[in-house]
Amino acid sequence: MYIYIGIEIYCAPTADSGDTWVATMRHIAIEGGCYVLSPIQFCRRKDYPPPPEYLYSPTEEYVTPDSIVWAGVVS
Repeated sequence: MYIYIGIEIYCAPTADSGDTWVATMRHIAIEGGCYVLSPIQFCRRKDYPPPPEYLYSPTEEYVTPDSIVWAGVVS
């Protein structure tokens, strides 16, 4: 495949550990004649942003998962 021409090391980080991913990486290595590195990805809790704040102030009504929210004018 012309995409891999001149590539010596192909790096493809992934969160997938399935047999399909391994076969895909092996295919790229064989067809491209290159080394393939496929490290796993991981994140620590501190790497994620903090949870979003509520959209309502404490004086307004809270929306719960079983609430019905209307968009528009109620007649």
